[in-house]
Amino acid sequence: MPAQRLVQGQPPTREPVLLVHQVSGTFLQSENQSTTTLNDEVQNENHWPLPSDKTAQWRLYEIRLRGGRSVHLVEHQVNEHVLTFRPGPGPGSIPQLSPILTAREGRTGSPLQHWRFIPVPGTGANYWGIVPDQYPAYALGLYNNHVADDQWVVPTPTWGGPPTLFHAWSAVPTTIPAGDIEQEDAWLVGEDEGAAPEPRTNM
Repeated sequence: MPAQRLVQGQPPTREPVLLVHQVSGTFLQSENQSTTTLNDEVQNENHWPLPSDKTAQWRLYEIRLRGGRSVHLVEHQVNEHVLTFRPGPGPGSIPQLSPILTAREGRTGSPLQHWRFIPVPGTGANYWGIVPDQYPAYALGLYNNHVADDQWVVPTPTWGGPPTLFHAWSAVPTTIPAGDIEQEDAWLVGEDEGAAPEPRTNM
């Protein structure tokens, strides 16, 4: 599964990607590394060769909110389950659990399924922190910042600043047949809960 060059500026859409953690050199994958992913947590892996069943591949869908903001759905390529943030056990508590893969809620996903890709300073916009839209003080990183494979991927604090290299992920497009690329990849949705989605448009 050869990789193409990194895409700068914005994370790529319309094509499957590997999400690669820059400090450890590992990629994001579901816990069970299988085609049955509902409610799976996510970990980082470093095995070779890459699996041929798409279990290491993700696809990013841009959701354009009213007011000019954009978020993304992070969809697993095997069965279209999307990465879903899990808050802490009570109001104001620190989130410590790995996100899980769940069914998309509606066409544009629920707020806990919305992620922001924030460029990491000093990396030339090649690398992003994957930030839960509802919890902007956190970005996905490795459990206890332990630089090894087979670790839980969990929300880690950014301490009021931007994501750092320990939060940095690249989105590496993988080669797919040209006919498999959808022509539309962005949705517009109102930020207010219950607002009807606006028409889907080409980018």
